[in-house]
Amino acid sequence: MQATALQVPKTAILRTMFSKHLRTLTAALCLAGFVFAPIPANAQKPTIRRDLSKEFKDLTPSEQIAIRAAAKAAYKDKKLDKLVVCADPGNLPYSDINLEGMENKIAQVLGDTMGAQVSFYWRPFLERALNRETFDARMCDVMMSVPAGYGSQLTTNPIYRTTYVLAYRNDKGSDIENFDDPKLKDLKIGVFQTSGVREALVKHGVTNLQLHVVTHDADLKPENQPWYQVQQVVDGDLDVAAVWGPFAGWVKSKGAPITIQPVNLWEDTVPLEFDIAAGVRKTDAFLKYMLEFAMEDKKDEIEKILRDYGVPLVQCSRCLVQGDLPAHGSYTAVAQQDFKAHPELASPDQVVTKEKVEQWLAEGADITQELSNAIIANDLDRVKFLVSKGADVNKADNQGWTPLQAPRGNATTAWSSCSSSLVPTSIWPTAAARPLCLRRSRAITSRPSRCSLSTARISKRRVPKDTVRCLSPSARANTNLPRH
Repeated sequence: MQATALQVPKTAILRTMFSKHLRTLTAALCLAGFVFAPIPANAQKPTIRRDLSKEFKDLTPSEQIAIRAAAKAAYKDKKLDKLVVCADPGNLPYSDINLEGMENKIAQVLGDTMGAQVSFYWRPFLERALNRETFDARMCDVMMSVPAGYGSQLTTNPIYRTTYVLAYRNDKGSDIENFDDPKLKDLKIGVFQTSGVREALVKHGVTNLQLHVVTHDADLKPENQPWYQVQQVVDGDLDVAAVWGPFAGWVKSKGAPITIQPVNLWEDTVPLEFDIAAGVRKTDAFLKYMLEFAMEDKKDEIEKILRDYGVPLVQCSRCLVQGDLPAHGSYTAVAQQDFKAHPELASPDQVVTKEKVEQWLAEGADITQELSNAIIANDLDRVKFLVSKGADVNKADNQGWTPLQAPRGNATTAWSSCSSSLVPTSIWPTAAARPLCLRRSRAITSRPSRCSLSTARISKRRVPKDTVRCLSPSARANTNLPRH
């Protein structure tokens, strides 16, 4: 029996199709409403995860590169949600609880550039445990004015360099030439209790100083802030204020009739000029890099703020703001000017005698190595003794150096010893025993086809045997090396 198809009314089919389309349309409208709904104004950005587990000095080069790249991407996208600045509530012109300091303004510029909401954690910087109660306690992220390279923090590239100054009224005829100027001993000089310029003045015999002592209530009493000694000069209570440059510059920028005399060129042992940077936690390389990107982009605005506040800007090629006042440069003094040997200062175990050398040779010491040691020690008597014992001055060590070529930290000295400035030719028993270079032979260098070596490389490290032992005539001429 043949089955017949079930007949479904057309109206039922249409009703079913309409119902499906309605459900689809409703779902689409709901989804569109979710996607295009206005974002609340107070919606927070995703928090950037900054790995604070490793100090910057412990990062490998590849880790530093990776963190810097991530920081640059975050900086471009303005992904830093907040920046909490450690700030002193009463230390103008740097920082002030009313946000009138240059640190407050620079921090705001940098925060805006990084897309961050800027806030301040207020704490007097003159109190003890500054890092422990700020960075270690996670109360804030950055300090805006710290010495570049400050050991307790990770600092950015230097922002600017400034100096200590003498500030005095320009209508009193008190022009001062240097720290040894006799006028200084007849003037009332104000100086901060813990400042480098105080040390410099005392070193030069200037002791008629009125100290501004460290206090912890400068935000409540402006007269306790370090800059106030400059105001005392304006008011006539002091003749001279020996202060940090930005303090005097700020007072002058407000129209005070004072002369500002930088003193960084007056003293060669007490540092009186410093590079200033921003400081972060030692583990926060990410924020360091973000700040540096922001500083570079806002360089002109930062310089304008500094100049508006009258900061004396010293020349500094490595600083963001390079300055125009003459710089002193390095304060590192060479402790020893006479580089001759001083055997009288050696302890008994450091003195090498012929008896000791003979004992070492008897115990199997390499006589060629001992000759190298004698030359390095600049010990002519030991050199003569070893040569008389049969030391071969032309025998190369395992790195290809003969004793007179042995690197001694100074390429010129090592090579000039070969030209007899260290060792006279009279000590060599026969012509054949002389160094090859003293026989005017080209055999001292096996002269490979690849013959290039800078003097700096010779002076800093042993040079591979297959690379060196030749210098161009011009290079030799520049370094007083012997011409073979």
